[in-house]
Amino acid sequence: MSNPIKIGVFFQNYLPLLISRQTPNLDFFYFVGENSLIKDCVKKIIPEEKIIYFKLKRQNDPLSRYSSSEIIKKSNFPQLIKENKINYLIPSFLLSPFVQNWGKKNGIKIIFTDSRFKILENKIYFDQFLKENDLPKPASGIVNFPGSKITFSDQTCVIQDPTSSGGYGTFFVKSQNEVQKMLDQGLLKPNKNYLIREFVKGPSYGISVFISPKIIALSAARKQCFQKLTNHSGGFLGMQWETSLPSKTIEQINATFGKIGNFLFHKGFLGFANFDFIVSENGNIFIIECNPRFSDATAHLLVFPQLISGLPVGKLFIESFVTKRPCLKPKFYPYPDSTFSGSVLNIRVFADKKNPYLTKRDFKSGLYLSKNGGLDYLSPDPREMSLNEKQLIFFSQVKTGQVYKETSTIAYSLSNYALFNNDGQVNAEGEKILKSFRY
Repeated sequence: MSNPIKIGVFFQNYLPLLISRQTPNLDFFYFVGENSLIKDCVKKIIPEEKIIYFKLKRQNDPLSRYSSSEIIKKSNFPQLIKENKINYLIPSFLLSPFVQNWGKKNGIKIIFTDSRFKILENKIYFDQFLKENDLPKPASGIVNFPGSKITFSDQTCVIQDPTSSGGYGTFFVKSQNEVQKMLDQGLLKPNKNYLIREFVKGPSYGISVFISPKIIALSAARKQCFQKLTNHSGGFLGMQWETSLPSKTIEQINATFGKIGNFLFHKGFLGFANFDFIVSENGNIFIIECNPRFSDATAHLLVFPQLISGLPVGKLFIESFVTKRPCLKPKFYPYPDSTFSGSVLNIRVFADKKNPYLTKRDFKSGLYLSKNGGLDYLSPDPREMSLNEKQLIFFSQVKTGQVYKETSTIAYSLSNYALFNNDGQVNAEGEKILKSFRY
């Protein structure tokens, strides 16, 4: 007789809670830090017998800075998971090889896209992947400064650190002189390989390709919104779901990402593969990045399934790992017809070593209502979100008195209404959120 399925999750964001809503027949157990800011919130929405409290070895450390692997290494979590006979684990946003290897060693099955696909996040590797599979991408090359010359003269080009993310490590340059200045400032490192690509004029979008043993499904597209940080770079600020792409572009999306989904399916990929692409002025798409994991947009797919053909992708994701199903020819779900225009807005603090940022307050995570005078707290439970009124989910574990020595995202808000203008800049509703959650 097989052991009952007991799924452990780190309550480091709301994703596991939203996934569990689609799988009420499975047992979820929530690991919460004893010194966590959200401890009281969790107690109000999860039965006490489903909560397992862990202790950090350094109890005064801010839990908001701990990844799944660090919690495993620096707390009594390994003892607790064994005592409670948990046999599955959903880590937080990122999966490290350490977590995957730790799971194998301890007989814990990790519910997450296999870490061997993480290589797709490397910009140089992924650019080569696109080339080898004849997929649409900007013209590109590899440069190594100071010896290399930029290859797209008399126009803006993009230089990317192969491990860059969220806009950090991505630079827009127009001349060799600018490259030299960035080397002098330490923004670019000498004798290191970078991807250089043609700058394609047009808005940047993201899309999720969900893959299970039975299906390949495309989500709607979301517009990527960035905030200028320096003369050469910007940081990812959030995204907003798109409702009106041209039919020509949608046809290309279906053909291109259907092809990628089929390739990944036959390589054994399970889960969410998120891609960034640009739509040029003539409506053609150019793929630029891949993140094979949960993203800021995943929560919207769980709360509002119309964004991915009405599919319960949380349920299908879990079933991909806890049930044995043959990998048959998958059914393809193309780009959905969706009118949803909600947003994700990241809340950041700006800091560096010379100008550290000290948080002066903290805020309750949960469901909020937007009204003319500001925001009202509705509930600690994000599962109550609906389309009936302007609502947003806010989540953060950052406490009063934390010090940041670099620009960091410390909270996020997920709304069922638009927080950005058509040009990707924060609108009045977005400004209301930034003002309300000012740390």
